[in-house]
Amino acid sequence: MLARVPAWCYLPLLFLLYTALAWLGSLEGEFAYRWAWVEGSNLLGIDDAYRYYLSKYAFTSGQIYAWDYVLPASTFFFGAINAFLGSEIFLARAVIVCFSLLGITCLYRAIRMMNLSLWTALGAMAIYALMPVVVIMNMSFYGEMLLLVIFSAAVFFYLRERLLLAAFLISLLPLARPEGIFLLAPFSLALLMRRQYAAFLMTGASGFCFLLFLLYYFDGDLTLLYEWRVEIRRIWSLFVMPNTYAFPLLGTFNPLWVIPAAVGLLVPGMRRYWPIWSGAFLWLLFYSTLVATGLSSYESRYLIACFPALTIGFAALVDYINNQVAKDLWAEYSRLFSGFLVVFIVGEHMLQIDPIKHRMGGERVPLQSMRVFNPDFVRVTSEDLEEISGMSRKISHLFAEHPRIDTLLVFNPDIFYSLSPYIARTDKRVFLAPLPQQVSIGVTGGSFFTYGQFGRKYAYFDLYEPKGALDGIAIYAGYLDAPETIPRYSFGDRRLFVVGYRERLEPADLIDMPVQFYQ
Repeated sequence: MLARVPAWCYLPLLFLLYTALAWLGSLEGEFAYRWAWVEGSNLLGIDDAYRYYLSKYAFTSGQIYAWDYVLPASTFFFGAINAFLGSEIFLARAVIVCFSLLGITCLYRAIRMMNLSLWTALGAMAIYALMPVVVIMNMSFYGEMLLLVIFSAAVFFYLRERLLLAAFLISLLPLARPEGIFLLAPFSLALLMRRQYAAFLMTGASGFCFLLFLLYYFDGDLTLLYEWRVEIRRIWSLFVMPNTYAFPLLGTFNPLWVIPAAVGLLVPGMRRYWPIWSGAFLWLLFYSTLVATGLSSYESRYLIACFPALTIGFAALVDYINNQVAKDLWAEYSRLFSGFLVVFIVGEHMLQIDPIKHRMGGERVPLQSMRVFNPDFVRVTSEDLEEISGMSRKISHLFAEHPRIDTLLVFNPDIFYSLSPYIARTDKRVFLAPLPQQVSIGVTGGSFFTYGQFGRKYAYFDLYEPKGALDGIAIYAGYLDAPETIPRYSFGDRRLFVVGYRERLEPADLIDMPVQFYQ
């Protein structure tokens, strides 16, 4: 019965679901909820907030395009949305949801163009579109959202033989997320093998233009592009975050989805689509190697690049079993079982959300995952939101009233959602200081590790009283165990400190013994 409903009729339901959750997670209005807890991390937390604020630099500073924390396509895309909407967070998320639904539609159409049945296409897309990690990305300011949309649209046009348009979209993938290069490579090779030379060259056009810009900006020294990531890995390896230093692929994502999806890409008729899915396997192999060797940490969102291919594979295997393996009476039972399997996987994937998993006993089926770090949804009250807004207004006033204050160091990421766009249009520097003081003291001897789009993209700050011979004066947004002589402003439990600083590229000290992040 559900399969007889036109596919487009499901889009309004998805839109309502996505926007309702976006409204709950947007830190504006009368209240909000921190609900996007996955594997110990709030996916609508620090990185989402920082990327949202960095989009305000899209039309004010060229240096933002020379930083691979936010790649050019994502910076421009989110910057245009925020500039048009005047920094209304929920409205921005609603527009992002609309683009996400466009990507979902393109992927569904692509599956149907592969001659897979309506029911299997809808089932595979239900798993994909209702998976919490995907839902969260599809309303976020992460580049993963744009990667999904661009890739899905590229696959659609590739199957329609609109090769130049597909090639242009494919060329944008590495400018949305770094792993986009793995999705680009097989397409580029396939076009070369088909002697589609114009389309082949087009796949590298955007990346080549970006390379020329980087060579100009860095004066030929491309080490400045990645040295900040090397420094992050050096610091991150010195403290323990048990929710990230493992690779629980089959704990986060149900093996009854992952394994059949991978097998489905090898069934008869699917191998000829290798340009569409082989890049996903290349990225999965590369990323799992990084985690296994300690060169990266595990985050569920980093696997997003694999999901369109896995969605196609799952639909292909179910369709093959239903129409080729099962015969006569067994075909009906096979389709019924497939429907139950889809419903089970959709429901079980809800346990990606930590508080839901906690309420269901903390177990995953059929494999157990890591323990729950965030057992509850956290309500953000109107008082909390007013405190956040008050902090942001105070930061703007301090910058305006005290010209010597030239830097903002942010540990509390909530203020990124309400910081005035005016700051992005000045010469004031805004750095993310992601580590709490107790970890900074334990790992670096007291230096605060930060990163931002300025200079070499990272820096260490040693903080002092704002007087005497210093490199400058900064505002620190977060808790500090500091002497009473350092000026501070309180907003409920939140604090702002005015501190003097000395800036360096090396910490005061660096220890070898790991520090426990979670106590």
